Amino acid sequence: MKINHSKEIEKIAESIAERFKIVGRRQELEAILLAKRIGRPVLIEGPVGVGKTTLAKAIASYFQQKFIRIDGDERFDEYKLVGYFEPQLVLKKGWNWESFIPGPLTKAMLEGGILFINEINRLSESAQNVLIPALDEGIIEIPKLGEIQARDGFWVIATLNPEEYVGVTPIGEALRDRFIWVKLDYQSEEEEIEITRIRANVPEEIAQIAVTITRATRRHPDVRRGASVRGAIDLARLIYVSGNISLEKLKKLAIIALGTKIEVSEGSEKTPEEIISEIVEEIYGRSSFFREERINKKVLTIKGSPGPLPKTVDVEKLEDPEKDSSNSAEVNSLGEASNIVDDTKEKNYLAQSNLTIALTYQYHDTPLAIFRSTLGHYGTQLIRAVREGLDIRNIISRLEFPLDAEMVELLAREAIKYKNFLALASLAQINPYIVAKVVEEKLSEFEGDEDINLVHTYYLTKNLMSEEKRRIFARLAKYVIMRKAIRIAGRRPLRSGSIKKRTSYRPGLDFDLEMTFDTALDKILSDRLSWWDLIGIERRDKKTAGAIILDISGSMYGEKNVLACLISALALYSLSPEDEVSLIAFSDQPYVIKSLNDKKPLSKIMDIIFDLKPLGFTNISAALREALKELKKSRIKTRKWALLITDGEYNRGGNPLKWANLFPRLHVIQLGGGTRGSIVCKELAKRRGKYLKVSSTNELLENVRNLLKYPDK
Repeated sequence: MKINHSKEIEKIAESIAERFKIVGRRQELEAILLAKRIGRPVLIEGPVGVGKTTLAKAIASYFQQKFIRIDGDERFDEYKLVGYFEPQLVLKKGWNWESFIPGPLTKAMLEGGILFINEINRLSESAQNVLIPALDEGIIEIPKLGEIQARDGFWVIATLNPEEYVGVTPIGEALRDRFIWVKLDYQSEEEEIEITRIRANVPEEIAQIAVTITRATRRHPDVRRGASVRGAIDLARLIYVSGNISLEKLKKLAIIALGTKIEVSEGSEKTPEEIISEIVEEIYGRSSFFREERINKKVLTIKGSPGPLPKTVDVEKLEDPEKDSSNSAEVNSLGEASNIVDDTKEKNYLAQSNLTIALTYQYHDTPLAIFRSTLGHYGTQLIRAVREGLDIRNIISRLEFPLDAEMVELLAREAIKYKNFLALASLAQINPYIVAKVVEEKLSEFEGDEDINLVHTYYLTKNLMSEEKRRIFARLAKYVIMRKAIRIAGRRPLRSGSIKKRTSYRPGLDFDLEMTFDTALDKILSDRLSWWDLIGIERRDKKTAGAIILDISGSMYGEKNVLACLISALALYSLSPEDEVSLIAFSDQPYVIKSLNDKKPLSKIMDIIFDLKPLGFTNISAALREALKELKKSRIKTRKWALLITDGEYNRGGNPLKWANLFPRLHVIQLGGGTRGSIVCKELAKRRGKYLKVSSTNELLENVRNLLKYPDK
């Protein structure tokens, strides 16, 4: 017997949307309801202001369950999540439920409620780990009290801001695997206008003005993160209460409403006020209603073809759509257009109708036809490889003659269309001028993509692009690198070298009962014990000082810069904030990108690496000497280390082995290089470090991550 749950879920979603005035989001609502039906926790991911909390509250209210909310914070550890023992009650009544203060997770489990975790990726690692058994089996273990089992109805909804947000770190794979994932993006313009109209209680015209300005902040080249619909709601209310407004007044209102809701890109010289004013001026000049006019286009179907239509024509107006049937195309048995219209007739037809008409041949594959006729079998392979996301270098190497400019341009457009940025980077090596031209034109289509080959393409084309487009592309490249580094770094585990420090007790610390008895027994007996007398245990990592040394000499222009950026970002994300780290790049001579005590932000470090040129010879000795100078600047006497990434093929500065013994720890990762390079790298790491040889970028990054967990070991 089949039971159709989909209709029931649809009805509940419709009821929730109607009751709580939720505009759109039907698919997302249904996905969350399906997760609840099967008893699985839900992870809602999306930028600030897209309605994650609204959906969670609406569902909790609909089912009339207790709603317990916590907001993610690095200080919110497992004790605050599960609960903790009140020390003074423990001294009086012992380790029992009367002395225990339940946390939100324990409360939700005992009461069968909904635990809503806002920004789960801001929780501490220990708090995240406690959640795993609760999500898996509905149980948690409380020391000295035992195991508790969740009552029916217990459910967890968590939200997740994108990883590029400040203060955000990725949740562990083990925890992420427990959730049903629901992605929320910004809604359509029409839906945002409706949301603003309802929430701000303003006429539609004002809602449209506010939404148009707000959405423009998300596309501005100097804005890293634009405003959400919350900004539109605030702006609409301000416009409504202000009455008639001038351009200058609209600017002021927009700055008031949106100034704190946008984040300016790294490297931009503009202030939020200047950016918002620029946006308002542009929109104000479009029309009296500050919005773009929409053109309603009809669709003319060319007659005379059986089965699926071979082409359509989009038109704005047409007096007689059937006046010329000569533009029809016949469809053969394979579904391809076998009779493409004559260009002259087409031009005459367009001239007669005095219209702009866009032709779309649904079955005639123009790029494939061009490459098949020119390159034969290899041409077909080339187009298919681009469309299937494959590497095209092997195919290009087998061609009898190099690709001309027109072919590179056509392939670049296909690579962007099918999101094959590996192919795009390969084409940029062949003809960076043409690829730069196509990228400039299509740059807006890259937003949100995280392919590291985009960064490689940036290096190869940046000097051939306009200043404005280069700035936008640089921002995108930084975004890609940071996302990649964060994903690889994950959460840094507590090191085995952690130390315990006894300090005044505060909620969240371990309570040292024995030491409290030893130091304050008289106060306990006389009932004069205060919070200041309680002893807590605080765990801290021991600091380390290190140097990361990157070989950027010789060939692989672009690729080595990308690796330098990635490894720098990876180091800063993987290491403890208390660690001191220096970043050094070298070819003929070393270049200190970040000195040991320099607090330079990652975006500035990437700006420096973006401008490095990996040319010249390899002087490992000079790089090691510079690293030793950097390590001497640290006040940390022990736990010093260095990580050298090179091919080992030195040709300047003499044998570097004499410097290796001066490092407390010297790890070496060999990337490329031959037998001689392998011998040198092994000898450098032989006595005081680890040696690894890698053959791919992913393998390199994984090994760097693993070494940086315990770099002084």
